[in-house]
Amino acid sequence: MHTRYLAPELILAVTALLLLLLKVTGRRLPGLTAFASLSLLLAGWALWPLHEENLSFLGGTFLLDPLAFYFKALFLGTALLAFWGAAGWVRRNPETAPDFHALLLLETAALMLMVSAGELISLYLALEASVVTFFTLAGLQPERPGSLEATLKYVLSAGVSAAFLLYGMSFLYGFTGTTNLEEIGVRLGATAWSPLLLLAGLFLLTGFGFKLAIVPFHFWSPDVYEAAPTPVVAYLAVASKAAGFAVALRVFTVALGALAAGWSFVFAVVAAATIVFGNLAAIPQTDLKRLLAYSSISQAGYLLLGLAAMSRPGLSSALFYAALYTLSNLTAFFVVAAWEEASGRTDLAGFGGLARRAPFLAAALLIALLSLGGIPPLAGFIGKLTLFMAVVDAGQVWLALIGAALSVVSVYYYLNVARVMYVEPPAALAAPGSPAPAPAEQTSPAILAGVAPTTLLAIALSLLGTLLLGVYPTWLLRAADWAARLFWG
Repeated sequence: MHTRYLAPELILAVTALLLLLLKVTGRRLPGLTAFASLSLLLAGWALWPLHEENLSFLGGTFLLDPLAFYFKALFLGTALLAFWGAAGWVRRNPETAPDFHALLLLETAALMLMVSAGELISLYLALEASVVTFFTLAGLQPERPGSLEATLKYVLSAGVSAAFLLYGMSFLYGFTGTTNLEEIGVRLGATAWSPLLLLAGLFLLTGFGFKLAIVPFHFWSPDVYEAAPTPVVAYLAVASKAAGFAVALRVFTVALGALAAGWSFVFAVVAAATIVFGNLAAIPQTDLKRLLAYSSISQAGYLLLGLAAMSRPGLSSALFYAALYTLSNLTAFFVVAAWEEASGRTDLAGFGGLARRAPFLAAALLIALLSLGGIPPLAGFIGKLTLFMAVVDAGQVWLALIGAALSVVSVYYYLNVARVMYVEPPAALAAPGSPAPAPAEQTSPAILAGVAPTTLLAIALSLLGTLLLGVYPTWLLRAADWAARLFWG
């Protein structure tokens, strides 16, 4: 019976192991992307009947509730788009393509286990499995400039954050004598506040903060984003943050819910610092992947507004925003991946004249960036509006004002990218592997001919989601409210 509850994760894990086995035996599997996509669709098919469940199994080790279902569905959809968006990269790197597909499937399974974890040990194991898989993915191309250095930074910071996380978990176990999150919440309910309990919570926040890349645990993020393969970064930028938010939500509202008011203030301060730093640090960036890295840091701060509100509307708006942010960010990174595939450049100057070279790519990137900036009528505007309303209802007007003010700041550097694409003259670009630069006047048909059709399809689908959810967000709002209502009660 329990196998049915873990069927989606098992399907992904078995498929990943099969891909690795085929590589070890020297056999090539044609249609890797189609095969991996099929496994994701099968996992989704196995997940759908579980949306009505609200239970714990394996002795409370894992939970299957609407919150877990929402994020699992989000991870599966994100991985599917990531595979399609990576088609060009896979075509250029056939030797590492099986590793990429297998590791991304394993990463998705690990994130799905994370959001279902109902006690500390299973949570820690799933989180570490996710981290190990991610830094392997980040180092898939050691020949890239800065790849080994960025991967090493990621490994070291992950190790330090894991130590903090274990310390916090051991303190909680020492306080309560159990690792079950609900039992911890019950037993701490009768416990007076103490400095050691606060220290345990801060240690846990440090561990989850690394996953979310929030200030001051963000320092690994820009280097990894710049040096890692762009399709890997596209998935890392959205799925990792959503998973970090989900596990932080479980721990701080279920296990540490007795001190909710105190944690609300802590999350408000961290969210404000993250939003301010991420947006200001993005302004001087000259590489688009680094700019998107700092943008993602600021977006993690907006996600934390849902935890700062410590309310059902706050949770609902954060769940809603997580999905909207995923679509907009994937669109941006897929455009970067497509342009990198065609030109070999990700620096901002390399996007000069993109509107004349490839109007579709320029328009898609512009819409994605404006959505991230919260410009109506795009999806990001609705997402940020619901978040600001939730924190205002929670009495944190100052936090909403900071978020709104820095959204205006973000529009400045997003529009700077638009200025480069639409105003700057085209520069001579050297395509990957080509000794001669492409002519500056080269236009869309010649450039897009080198971009994988599946990558263009991924851009179109994520862009369409960004546009439609800005105009008609009702169904996703209802899904987010359904998950929040059944989780929060």
